[in-house]
Amino acid sequence: MLPPALLEFTLARLIHRGSILGSEVVTARTWPRRIGVRAMQQAVLVSDTSPVTLYPHLKGKQTLVKPSQGSKKPKGVGHLKVREEKAAAERPRSELAHRVDALLKVAQREEETVDHPTFSEEELLSLYEDILAGPETEMERQQEDLTPEQRSLEDVEMVEAVYERLREQTLEEYLDPQSSKAPWLQHAYHRRILDQVGKLMDLVLRGDDAPLIPIVTLSIQEWNALIRICIRKNDLESAERSLRLMKRTGVTLPEESINEVVKFYADKGDVSETERILNSFVLGAPSDRQQHLHICSHLRASPDAMPTSALAILHAYEEQLNMPAQKTYTSLVKHMLSVKDSTSNAQAWDLFYHMRYVAHPVPDAFLYTTMIRACASSFFTIRASEPERALDLWTEMTIDNNIAPTVASYNAVILTCARTGDKKYVHEAFRLAKEMLDSHRDAHGELLYVPDQHTFLALLEGAKRIGDLSRTRWILAQISRVSVEEPSLGVTIDEEVMMHVFHAYAAYDPPFKRGIALLLEESQTAPASNDTSTTHQESSDVAVTPNTPTFAHVAPQSRAEVIAEAELLFGRILEDGGFSFDPTISFSNVKLSTRLLNSYLSVHYKHGTLEAARKLFLDLFVDLDMGRNARTFREALERCMYSHQKERQFALEFGGEVFKMWQEYDASGGVADARTVEKIHVAYIRLLALTKDLDAALDQLRAFVAKYPPSALRHQPAKPGLRSTKTVLTGSRPLVRMASAAEVPDSHVPPFVLFRDIDVLHNRLVASGDVNGIAYVKYVCKAYEWALRVRRDEALKAKPVDAESTALIDLEED
Repeated sequence: MLPPALLEFTLARLIHRGSILGSEVVTARTWPRRIGVRAMQQAVLVSDTSPVTLYPHLKGKQTLVKPSQGSKKPKGVGHLKVREEKAAAERPRSELAHRVDALLKVAQREEETVDHPTFSEEELLSLYEDILAGPETEMERQQEDLTPEQRSLEDVEMVEAVYERLREQTLEEYLDPQSSKAPWLQHAYHRRILDQVGKLMDLVLRGDDAPLIPIVTLSIQEWNALIRICIRKNDLESAERSLRLMKRTGVTLPEESINEVVKFYADKGDVSETERILNSFVLGAPSDRQQHLHICSHLRASPDAMPTSALAILHAYEEQLNMPAQKTYTSLVKHMLSVKDSTSNAQAWDLFYHMRYVAHPVPDAFLYTTMIRACASSFFTIRASEPERALDLWTEMTIDNNIAPTVASYNAVILTCARTGDKKYVHEAFRLAKEMLDSHRDAHGELLYVPDQHTFLALLEGAKRIGDLSRTRWILAQISRVSVEEPSLGVTIDEEVMMHVFHAYAAYDPPFKRGIALLLEESQTAPASNDTSTTHQESSDVAVTPNTPTFAHVAPQSRAEVIAEAELLFGRILEDGGFSFDPTISFSNVKLSTRLLNSYLSVHYKHGTLEAARKLFLDLFVDLDMGRNARTFREALERCMYSHQKERQFALEFGGEVFKMWQEYDASGGVADARTVEKIHVAYIRLLALTKDLDAALDQLRAFVAKYPPSALRHQPAKPGLRSTKTVLTGSRPLVRMASAAEVPDSHVPPFVLFRDIDVLHNRLVASGDVNGIAYVKYVCKAYEWALRVRRDEALKAKPVDAESTALIDLEED
């Protein structure tokens, strides 16, 4: 309900306006009942100016009473009455009206003083683009600087200008081409400039003492350009001469000039020259960039080993409270993770958390991505990856530290979850991929994180490990679509993609089982051409037919259909043509490799017959002489070992051929890790035992023990000083340990066998009553077990070896 004062004010304004315009007069009968006394008085005053009905009950006979013309009014009475009526009409609005007018004036003044911001559509769009923009990538940051070609052209122009300027200042005897005193004209531009500057300094100075006042011959930019020209021409002598001349002129050596020379030696892994330049031209403590180059020189010097000397240099800088930059720690961590050694990988995790204690508490997105990617190949557990640790780091990066992820970050966490083979984590990987595509868009609605080749490879990794062939085929179609619509993204069907696809076919479990199918009479069976459960040979013939139709929308329902699709894909790869779910899929970028052939063979090992697999194996690796590796022989022997009882004799023949090829491969220096070697021998020994050729199995076991004796397990490499488990707060090693000495697996254990590996041989010997054979098998197993126990005890008791003192240089301030 409105306040009474406001209501009276409104009615008064209406009455006043109606009296002025001559409109219908509002009487007291038309007002609401709850009206103030003053409003009634106004109505009475206003009604005096209008005709009045004297007798309402005599409606038809009443007459209007008018004032007589002869009547006279006192002088001034009329004017006084008008003034009273006007005052009475304005009286209820006076107080409230003044208040309203005051408020309007205040609001008007505020509108005049406040400057309301106005934005155009372009400005608003630019604002939202900045707000919704993704994290700046390293490539975008590099694009802001000059490209190497542009920098090279700029340096050449600057050096030529310096040459022309100095040429005009040269004495005539040095300009005369016929003069014997013009040797500097025979050199390149950069050497001529250095010769001229040297002669000018000889004229001005005596000896090598620096002047009291710097002598400016070249600007800092010109000196830097000259040094870069010398380095591009691989003339390091002239580059160092430039530094000495700058030092002789009294000019403070710019850090950029020194770093150009240091970087050249660091990239080559020349530690001694790198340290010589630092000692000769750096005054005081090295900068972050110089520390980084110094440590990188040690990394280049040991590319495939644990960088003990580089870590010693890093901790030496820390002891001087001269903490290196975060990118230096990142380079060391990446290097140690790339080394195929569990000790080096454990040291990488230790250094990551050590850095957060002593130097940089919050890593950047690149280092977080590196560590999440390391979880995909974890050595701490027997599983293929560590999804829990990866998701913890992901949450810490994106939520706790509010660091925007990158495409590489999403790829790393997706790959880690996908490699587990656990459906729970594989589904989490696909959820993260969906979040990457749907939850991040820019101001124009475009994808902020565009999937690249590694994204699709990570998703294929998860799909194949759970045997989801339908999803694998869908991902293959998506890769083909992106490669056609967005070729700039670099997404294509290559050898690694097809390797994952063939692995998915091998892991796929078709729903149709011949054993549960109803058996019909021969007269009731359909023709062989219409039988969906054709034999492997029939499907193989169909697969190589040119008129073979494309894939169906549903996944294969039987093993024969699985092999038919795999052969169709491999046939198209050999033809180097396009294939599809639609005709746009192309395999032109797929190169035949050993791992691609192994993955294709795995489909036949899983779903085909052993005869067909043997024929394909010999066609590829014997007739065509394709490349092979240790995995080739291991998978073939394991297929023979798991053969059906009716295939055992054929499996023995095929296994003997494969093992003979393996012996030739091993004798020729073929690369194979210890675990693969022992699996190959174990598979062949078990195959011989299953076919009841016990004498051959025992002979093979004796040959294995002779080549890899148990005593070899007792010898282990020395323990690095950085892996010391002594608790100290200072020293040249990390302050924290993520894994104890017992938790870090040993990557240097030679091949060995345990009882579970040759239990089949033991059982067959027991059945045959061969006491000597039983005793020998027990002796071999116990010998290897004892050697492993001794190796473990010695590893726990081993004392660390001190780091090489020769790797350190004098880092004290001059």
